[in-house]
Amino acid sequence: MRCCPKKKHDNTSRKKLKKRKKDAKKKTITVSTTDPDCGLFVKGEHKKQLAYEAHTACDVHGVVLAVEVTPGNVHDSVAFYDEYDHVVEQFPDVHAFVADSAYKTPHICKKVFSDDRVLSTAYKRPMTMKGGHAWWNYVYDEHFDCIICL
Repeated sequence: MRCCPKKKHDNTSRKKLKKRKKDAKKKTITVSTTDPDCGLFVKGEHKKQLAYEAHTACDVHGVVLAVEVTPGNVHDSVAFYDEYDHVVEQFPDVHAFVADSAYKTPHICKKVFSDDRVLSTAYKRPMTMKGGHAWWNYVYDEHFDCIICL
């Protein structure tokens, strides 16, 4: 017996995916003529610049433990793994990590928590689809191991 009805397959999502792939091919990629390794860093709607980002890990006294430099178009959560592995390898006694909300993703939380460490991040507003159900309208049913929409 299923508690969650199986979702009907609709072709509209397939059409949307096909359109997105077609639009992705049309994208223009900005590349620097003087430094092709840098990436286009976008902050807000109007601020765009070719840049690098330095992701640093510090201890409680502000001493830098590790640095990861990436092009400006690489998201913070992508650069996390190399830096995290380096810090944990060099300093195995580290118990807690404090990071901004860009690092608050399910895969990063799972990685840190599975290593028996604590991740402290800023509050991040729930990112539900526009016009979709609010996150608080869902309840997890342990008995049937499924999620129920109220």
